[in-house]
Amino acid sequence: SIIVYREALYLRCRLYQKQGQETEDFRTLAIHRIRKISLRSDTFKEEMTHDHEPHFGFPYHDPIKVRVAFWGGAAAYIEERTWSDDQKITRQRDGRITLAFTATSRLEVIAWVLGFGGEAELLSPKDLREELIGKVGEIGVQYQREQ
Repeated sequence: SIIVYREALYLRCRLYQKQGQETEDFRTLAIHRIRKISLRSDTFKEEMTHDHEPHFGFPYHDPIKVRVAFWGGAAAYIEERTWSDDQKITRQRDGRITLAFTATSRLEVIAWVLGFGGEAELLSPKDLREELIGKVGEIGVQYQREQ
């Protein structure tokens, strides 16, 4: 199946053995990175699956529980969307919201939170928060360099 995610196209496919025997291995391929493709006469059984992932991000890692605080325009944006089937949004008295959800890609969570700039804070898990703090430090050093 073809997946549209973050303004890119991906091909979700099952791997087969040489004799056309299907395996339980799947891959998600970035279509823009495919350099060569060839048609074959082999056939396969089409599977009827839904294209909805129950958690935030591609399923690269084991699921993790994430909590992120949002305020300003980011809070309104977050409240208008579903990020994970199990998400829970809690409103604070000061106008902030906290989004608790399940994610399956640590890298995507970090990039996503950074994308909200100063209107988001990753609260947990602690190790992912520490990883994000390290990235923020690297970004700060990069921008302090003279041109």
